[in-house]
Amino acid sequence: MTCIAAGCDVQFLEICTSNGVSIMQTKLTLRLEERLITQAKARAQRHGKSLSQLVADYFVQLDEPVAAQRQALEAPLPPVVASLRGALKGVADLDEGAWREHLRTKHQ
Repeated sequence: MTCIAAGCDVQFLEICTSNGVSIMQTKLTLRLEERLITQAKARAQRHGKSLSQLVADYFVQLDEPVAAQRQALEAPLPPVVASLRGALKGVADLDEGAWREHLRTKHQ
């Protein structure tokens, strides 16, 4: 099977079991510059991981910021912050120049 859109070749499919759970693993061939391959192998070795695990960890991390942002948006606000909601209602325009002048006068 060939995956043309991703620029890779899927060579075989393997089913492994880990703690009684079936895990499908697909071999993937990536075409990268020799320098990148050397760096990636060295990094994997320094961290005691296989190159496959290093790549898998990278793809997992790509989705983590999105998930963290989603959680942050869904999390309730701390009570102090929630109490400030709507504090500026009715203020038409906050004039930055007037605010700076106020601070300048105040701190003379």
